Amino acid sequence: MGNERFWSYVKLYPDVQPESLSEKIFAMQLRHQDLEFWEKTGKELHYLFVPLTSSHNFNTDAKNKSVMLALLAFAVIFTAVMNYI
Repeated sequence: MGNERFWSYVKLYPDVQPESLSEKIFAMQLRHQDLEFWEKTGKELHYLFVPLTSSHNFNTDAKNKSVMLALLAFAVIFTAVMNYI
């Protein structure tokens, strides 16, 4: 499969539960993906619904980038304050 993994976002109506979409997602997979090929190679294709509000908690790279950007922002502000004094 290579490195062809992308994040996609889906906006659901307020009364729609993500679990109710599993049958339709599987039907889409049957129509558009060669699942037998992936089973032979030992790989699985699956879809995971994560609320946008918790996507940063789910992704450790996002956490690490947030910490690094916060440290960089602090360093820039500290430098600006020290140059002003």
